[in-house]
Amino acid sequence: MAEHRARDVDPVTLEVVRNRLFNIAQEMGGYLRRTALAPVIKYADDFSTGLFTWDGRLIAQGRFEPAFLGCMPTVLNEIFAEYYPPEEWEPGDVVLTNDPYIGAGHFLDVFLFEPIFADGTLVGFTVDVANHTDIGGRAPSKAIDAESWYEEGLHIPPVKLYENGTLQEGIMRTILTNVRESETVEADIDAQRAASELGKRRYRKLVEEHGFEKIQPYMEEILDRSEAKMRTAIRRIPDGSYEFEERLDGIDEPLPIHVEVTVDDDELHLDYAGTADQLDDRPLNSTWSFTYANSMYAVKAALDLDTSNTGSANAPITMSVPERSLLNPEPPAPLDQRAEVLNHIVSAVFGALGEAGFELPAAGAQKYHYRYIYKHPETGRRLGQLVDLNFSAAGGRPDGDGEPAVGGVQNLKNTPVEVIEAQFPMRVDRYELLADTSGAGTHRGGSATIRERTFLTPTEIQSGCERFAFGPYGVRGGEPGVPGRAILNPESDDPIDVGPHDSIRVETDDTLVTYSAGGGGYGDPEARPERLVRRDVANGLVSPGTAREVYGVDVDVEPAPDFGSR
Repeated sequence: MAEHRARDVDPVTLEVVRNRLFNIAQEMGGYLRRTALAPVIKYADDFSTGLFTWDGRLIAQGRFEPAFLGCMPTVLNEIFAEYYPPEEWEPGDVVLTNDPYIGAGHFLDVFLFEPIFADGTLVGFTVDVANHTDIGGRAPSKAIDAESWYEEGLHIPPVKLYENGTLQEGIMRTILTNVRESETVEADIDAQRAASELGKRRYRKLVEEHGFEKIQPYMEEILDRSEAKMRTAIRRIPDGSYEFEERLDGIDEPLPIHVEVTVDDDELHLDYAGTADQLDDRPLNSTWSFTYANSMYAVKAALDLDTSNTGSANAPITMSVPERSLLNPEPPAPLDQRAEVLNHIVSAVFGALGEAGFELPAAGAQKYHYRYIYKHPETGRRLGQLVDLNFSAAGGRPDGDGEPAVGGVQNLKNTPVEVIEAQFPMRVDRYELLADTSGAGTHRGGSATIRERTFLTPTEIQSGCERFAFGPYGVRGGEPGVPGRAILNPESDDPIDVGPHDSIRVETDDTLVTYSAGGGGYGDPEARPERLVRRDVANGLVSPGTAREVYGVDVDVEPAPDFGSR
């Protein structure tokens, strides 16, 4: 690409426009969070928001779920090409879809797009996407043993939910008839629409203040600069190819995710040849669009954190994935647990870029996802469900330790204990950090957590987890973190190990104890400063024995009694 040549734009106005666009997307997200009903949206932040130019280029995205960044342009481009070209959009239209093969990889993620008109001219689009609690299917939201996507829920290709501002009631009725949580789903679609309406008003005001003809060069400049900055970042990598392989626990055997990163001047290519084949009978597959989205996130996070989140930043990056592989399955392969794959995609890309000499964090921040379906203790009637997100620790970094219990790649939040106990028949008896679970290193990984729950009514549990068999890897001589685990009734005479992709039924007063994984370590453990080792022992994060045997530091202080050990 030729060097970027700046347009004749005022630099102050450019920054004002850029920040206005970002803040519109950010405000949309805050509005969606406040008005949504489902805890996974309202408290865990499993959503994202964005703005597009008049011709469908992503110009701004809120700081929410970053994986949706790569999905949003894919969806809108497909809508333009196959369903509704730009000239067929009218004021008041709302296009809805949850197609996983063009979108975010499973049916629960619902996209809403709205056009923005100013003085009768199409000037842009809003988008928001949210993870709904139920979209029908054989099991509420997730059928962890689904053998095809037909078991996983209602498939909605791009369709106008509103035309000229009028709700197409037949479409909405069809959606709500096919879901169990109809009130929640309807409320959350309404919340998405409200967020889009807010974004439309703010974007239209921005255009009207400057004039559409005047503001176009500023938007073009924002897009071009984000591409140019990414190209500059890629040039910092020596030309060549760099490989890395991650492993999923899998179902019956480990599943490799292999990536080769090839750099040629200011262009970067990702090749996933050598990745495991798709699973035809279990939903642990990631669609091409979802693989692309997380790959773009990984490259951007590794190389260029400061550039605006626009679609143009992805222009220098290409990707190839074998057909019928775990990262590019063919329909009707089941998909619901694709979120358990995304962390490994990012870790694999980080690992390959680490081979190129980049100083990147060790692996960590895996999502531990438990879904509870509550039933009446006498009648067995279904009462409701809860999505309980419990994240593991981040890996050690070049400049510091990994943090515990963070959303990492997904930028989500742990489901708050207060929300669980206030809204659902469950008691959380324990939620703590665990000693001796972080990967040792000059900068250790974050500590794992334990969460102990007692059920107050019969409940079905579906688990969607990873890193039970293999702990998150360490880098530069750091050690891997301790793998995760889940146990039902551990103090009983017959404790039961709950697998990472499992489905069980529990009774009233049963107890489930889950352990997240510790983050991988960064650097040689013996190079860790003694004062930090002593601090870790005093805080109960490292035992005196581990301090002596792994870090070479004799410490007489016992761990703080509030922290558990495993």
